[in-house]
Formats: sequence, structure tokens, C-alpha cells
Amino acid sequence: MDRILSTMIFSSIKHTEKNKKSSHKDRKIISLGIEIVGLLILSFLIVSCQPVSTVIPTSKVTETPKPSATLRNTPIPTATATATQQPDWWLSGEDLKGVKVAVLHPWSGDLAKKMDELVGQFNRDNEWDILVSATGTGSAQQVFQKSETGISIGSGPQVVIAPVEELAYWFKSGSLKTLDEFVNDSIYGMDAAVQSDFFSQFWQQDVVNDQRLGIPASRDIHFLFYNQTWANELGFTAPPATTTQFMTQSCSASASLLNDKTRDNDGTGGWIINRNEYVLISWLRGFGIADFPVDEKVYEFDQKQTIAAFEYLRKMYDDNCSWISRNPTPYEYFAGRQALFISGDLNDLNPQISAMDILQNEDQWLVIPYPSQNGDPVVISQGSSYGIIRSTKAQELASWLFIRWMNEPQQQKALAKENSDLPVSKQLIEEFTKSRDGKWADVATLLKAVQPSPRTSEWRVARFVLPDAFYQSIQTIILPVQFTAIVEMLDETVRSLSNQPASSGW
Repeated sequence: MDRILSTMIFSSIKHTEKNKKSSHKDRKIISLGIEIVGLLILSFLIVSCQPVSTVIPTSKVTETPKPSATLRNTPIPTATATATQQPDWWLSGEDLKGVKVAVLHPWSGDLAKKMDELVGQFNRDNEWDILVSATGTGSAQQVFQKSETGISIGSGPQVVIAPVEELAYWFKSGSLKTLDEFVNDSIYGMDAAVQSDFFSQFWQQDVVNDQRLGIPASRDIHFLFYNQTWANELGFTAPPATTTQFMTQSCSASASLLNDKTRDNDGTGGWIINRNEYVLISWLRGFGIADFPVDEKVYEFDQKQTIAAFEYLRKMYDDNCSWISRNPTPYEYFAGRQALFISGDLNDLNPQISAMDILQNEDQWLVIPYPSQNGDPVVISQGSSYGIIRSTKAQELASWLFIRWMNEPQQQKALAKENSDLPVSKQLIEEFTKSRDGKWADVATLLKAVQPSPRTSEWRVARFVLPDAFYQSIQTIILPVQFTAIVEMLDETVRSLSNQPASSGW
């Protein structure tokens, strides 16, 4: 994919640098009719003068809802006379007996095992005898690809755990059911206490076009690792808040290694270049690019702020203040003082701790937000959410009941314990911050600055194209004056691919 997009963008740069009377009988009929009308009016007036009698309607006997001894005490709905019309999706509890629901999730290992345990518990205990099966694919990309295949042949799944931009894609194509009516229903809805406990930025991230597409399952955030001890030795007393300060510290680290007696570390020392899409979004937000849309409309990366960010990162590279590592992971470089900064997320915490131990490095290091031009911290969040693929009414409602159950506090906590990502409830975030080791307390402080990653279907494509555009910008044969053409081609490529059906590689 990178090679194809690279060819498209690079080749473009090279070519543009291009609607009767009545009979006697009729009159008799009319006269008779007038007499009849007169009698009817007289009768009405007589009746109107009589006392009014009140009729008390007889209420119908309804079956008393049977409380559930398991899960949430939701009564099985019964057919009763009501002045409120039920929504189109509404079914009684009897309609849900034995309904099967297939779930696709991206997890593996202990997290997948815990998901299987929870599914088994739901199957044993739920009052509707709904039967759920769960399949772990090992990655979000596999969830998307297998779901696309199932949707195309009408074989499910019914529940997906996927990023919101993919839920937005399925909604745009008519394959995803919105959840607002489920969430707010008086019988089947989600408890207000559960809703209010979601971390607000995570809860709102699943709303597109004012419609709820998903329920958050987990979230990750993106930040920088910073060697505080080494920075202090270089003369810096605080982590960088602005992009200028970041460059200064990076260049100083690079210069210190260039001027030491070890030649093998020459060209290292600053920030290790990272082409991850959320890393790049962090830098772009740091330079003030426009807010990402919350409805389905075209987003243009062709902004002066994008160009400024590309120019900044290119200068960092040209001045040897950032560098490209050979190893696929940066942990040893950071532990070995070959990088003052590296980009990371929650999944990188434990490997970095291990690397420091292996190299017996006792330096103090921090997790810090990305810098910005004005000094405001930048922390981008993204992750997976529960969504419902359109199927039968019974399967859709059954799917919702499973999702609702999974988001009750006990189930949330059981799953979050096995997940390296952040839990999505405020209560669990606070609890985990106190009980988990490592850098979790530092991570919790970053949540004050968190902002969501793009949520519309366009990002499903743009997240692949943006890293390639950045890659072009750091090629030495590309001049900064060509960055505008690169960004224009980025937007053109995203528009073109967004209007095409998803292929197996996306």
C-alpha cells in the first residue's frame, strides 16, 4: 500500500512541477331531505340538554413482569395497552428466545480468553436465552476485513469491536445500526449512571452526524517518552512545551553525541522519526490544523498549518535533530541514550520498562504530551468501540443487550484488567491509576489534555495515506517548495479512495 501511494504522490509531483336544471321529482326529494336534517338537529339539541354520564374505562389485566435473578433486573416486556407507540425495532422478551449473535473482536491472548469467559457467563445467565459466540481476529484490520466479507454475503457478524471511523464507513454504506434509541429506551436502555461514568471525550468520540454509532470498549493515547535525567545533564530543567523548545532539546542531545568520543552513536540523539498516523496527527494538531469534523464532510489537509508542520519536521531531520532508526522498535535506543525522545502509546510502556532494566539504566524518564506552537499540550486518543451490524430485528436487539451487559461496571472491570489500553470509565481510570505500577499515574495526568482522533469514514483511508505523504516530505530529493503539491495529492488520493468500496487491503 505504501509503495502504491508513494508512486501516485511522487509521480504527481513530478508532472505538476502540470367543471340542469331540476325536475319536479328532484324538488320533492330535496324537500324531504331538508325535513330529515331538521329532525336530526332537533334530536341533537335534546340530547345535549341531558346530564353527562362518565364512562370509566375498564383497565386490561397485564402480566406482572417477572424480575430476573441474573444480570440486570430488566422485566421481560409484555404486550399491554399503551398510548405510546413502540419503536420499529421494539420486540418482547419472548421474541428474543434463542437468538444467536456473533461477535468479532481484535483481541488475542489473555484478553481474548477473558472475553470468552464473559461471553460464557452471559450465555449462562441472560434471561432471554440469547446465545453469543465471539471470535478474536488478533487485529483491528482483520476485524474489518472479515466483517466486510461477512456483510457482503449476508453472514454477519452482528457485533463488531472496531475503530469509530470503520463504524462510520459501515453506517455510510447502510450496514450499521445507530444506537441512540437503544441507549435511551425506558426498558432496554443503558442506566444513566453507567452512561455518566464514561470518560466524556471517549463517549463523545462515537457520535457522528449527531448519531451514536458505537459504545467505547477501550482507548489508547499517544505521547512522548522523555529522558529527564539526560535532559537535566544537558542543561534543561523542564520538558519541552513548545515546538521550539522541543527542537532545541533534540538538537542539543544530537550534538552531545556527535561531540563525544564514540563514533557509533553519531547521527543519533534527538527524536526518532515515527510515521505512525496518530503521531503525525499529534504534530499537525500541535501546529494548529483545523478541528476534525464530527459529521461526514470532506476534510482538507491542504492548510498552511500542515505545510508548517512538514517544514518543521523536515528541518529537524536536515539538522540531524531527528533520525531514522534501523531497528523496528525504539526501546533499546531510548534506554541506551541514543534518543532523548521517542513516540509511544500505552502498549509501549512495559517494553520500555523492560529495556531500561535489561540495560541497567537508572535514568528517570517521563511520558509527556506532544508540544505545540503555543505551548498547549497535545494528546490524541483512539481505540475500539462496540458497533451493531444490521441484520434481523431480533439479532439487533439481542446484540444491544449483550453490549449493554458488557458495559456494566463488573464486566468492564474484568475486561480492562487484561487490557493494556485505558478503561473507558472514569471510575476505573481512577482505580487503575492507584493500583497499577509503572507510568500509569503520569498517563492519567495526560487525560486532561486528551482530544479525539478523526472519527469520520474518510479517516479509514486517510490514516494510510498521511504517513506516505510525510515520508515523501523527508526525502532529500524533495524540496520544501514541493510540500504543497504533496499535500494536495494527499487530499486528492483520500477523496478518490474514500469514494470506492473497501478492498481487502483496507
